[in-house]
Amino acid sequence: FVVFGAPMQVDFALQRDRQNMGRRYIEVFRCKKQDYYNAIAAEVNEPKGADDPAPPSSFSKGSSDKDHMEHTGILKLRGLPFSVSKRDIIDFFVDYDLSETNVHIVTHS
Repeated sequence: FVVFGAPMQVDFALQRDRQNMGRRYIEVFRCKKQDYYNAIAAEVNEPKGADDPAPPSSFSKGSSDKDHMEHTGILKLRGLPFSVSKRDIIDFFVDYDLSETNVHIVTHS
């Protein structure tokens, strides 16, 4: 996942879809906040069990589709090499002045 600060950055970064990183082409697409937060939570938390706390209120069943349609600033990448690093992803989006705090690599998303 890559977090951008402005909607225009996201629109331009989407143009990198199906560009190559080494020998692999990378798919770049928009991501819902809930998908991003769930993936990050799964990486830092133990496997889900009966004692897990409830999800944040913004992700409860009552949240509207409007929440998911607004600019999230988050793009998901697929097709990355297994050895990819945050630096590789920053270099892939070289025109966007990203730092390592903008890039989140998860293995089970």
